[in-house]
Amino acid sequence: MDAVFGGALAVVIAGALALTVYYGFMGGDTKAGEEADPEFHFECQKCGHIVDRPREEFGPGVARVLDCPECGAKRSCLMMTECPNCHELYVSDRTKYQDRLIKGEKIEDICPHCGTNRVEFLDKKYGVKR
Repeated sequence: MDAVFGGALAVVIAGALALTVYYGFMGGDTKAGEEADPEFHFECQKCGHIVDRPREEFGPGVARVLDCPECGAKRSCLMMTECPNCHELYVSDRTKYQDRLIKGEKIEDICPHCGTNRVEFLDKKYGVKR
């Protein structure tokens, strides 16, 4: 009985985490009436190559890490984030260090182009109080 309960609890936690990551990092910036970028953008952490892929290729729960078509590095292309202030693309520390974020470590999401804290900017824009 305890094993069944533990397994069910693990599935619920994994599902909640997947939804949090999906909506919090991948699709949470677009409000009704705003159009999302039709592509996801990735940057290779080895050679810096940029890869653009259509959103249709990725469903909820699909890993958003790619092999680099330029240098061949495995799982080296990480999804880029658009700064809500300057609109430049970058690979956020929250993406680079998701394993630490999942463990509860606080990781800031600071745009390297303009210094905007993405989470604080969006909280203020949409009136979220944490």
